[in-house]
Amino acid sequence: MRRRATSLITLFTLATGAMLSLSVRAATNTNWIDDPDNRGTEAAPIDIYNAAKWTSGALPSSNWNLNFTAGGLTYITNSTTKQIATALRFGGGDFVVFGPMRFDSFGYNISETAPVSIDKRGDWTGDGRFFIATKDESSFALTNTTGNLLSKNNAMRVGSGNNTTSAFVLQNGALTCLNNNCTVGYGEGSIARFEQNGGTATFGQTLYIGRNGTNVEYVVNGGETVVSNGIVFASSKCYYDDSLRIKLFGGTFETPKLVWHNGVDNTRATVLLNGGTLKAVAGADANFTW
Repeated sequence: MRRRATSLITLFTLATGAMLSLSVRAATNTNWIDDPDNRGTEAAPIDIYNAAKWTSGALPSSNWNLNFTAGGLTYITNSTTKQIATALRFGGGDFVVFGPMRFDSFGYNISETAPVSIDKRGDWTGDGRFFIATKDESSFALTNTTGNLLSKNNAMRVGSGNNTTSAFVLQNGALTCLNNNCTVGYGEGSIARFEQNGGTATFGQTLYIGRNGTNVEYVVNGGETVVSNGIVFASSKCYYDDSLRIKLFGGTFETPKLVWHNGVDNTRATVLLNGGTLKAVAGADANFTW
């Protein structure tokens, strides 16, 4: 069974060596006390609900935005019910995140001036939008190593900004997108990849592949994908090459629809079946148009 594609390594080349100096600021300019020698481990992670770790001596309000803009941070939120921030945002670094987290929105309007990589290990609940690579021409990769990710309302986009390079890798655990705006390759000219090596991906409504993107892949090497309302290719843009792809190497991919968006002409896509199981689920409006 094929594992993580080499393309992810080439797309996201992050600096190695000494750990970066870290400064964490909320929207009110509340500073996290930088402690590079004691940033936490999987066994004993940092707890950002520890008031002593903030220069103000008080916890930040959940109505503020939390912007993490330097890599090397390992931390935990310590609560699945308490909202940590209005928006949780990362920029410019390589992050390992342990523990549960609840927030209103993720990754929106932060200046991602350098590549971002997040290794997620815990349960996350997003009550609002969940965007990866929001800044135009940014690069952003998120790997769901363990735990669940629930995107409840508004949109979920892999490659939200224009001319971005982005990847979402579901290694294990579960991704659940309940809204009708689940998209891989949203931004104009975006290069976007969703890769599933295990776990379960559930899309409660429609999954859009290549809404405005020019090079978009959904790759399944293992696990199970269920799309309740079907796959739609190229919902608003017209492209003339085979740049929209579903690749099934293992696992199970289940959907009632595999269709083009109305009004999109001369668009091409590839569905590669090289292992695994494709389930064309019957239903009142089931439609495989090819």
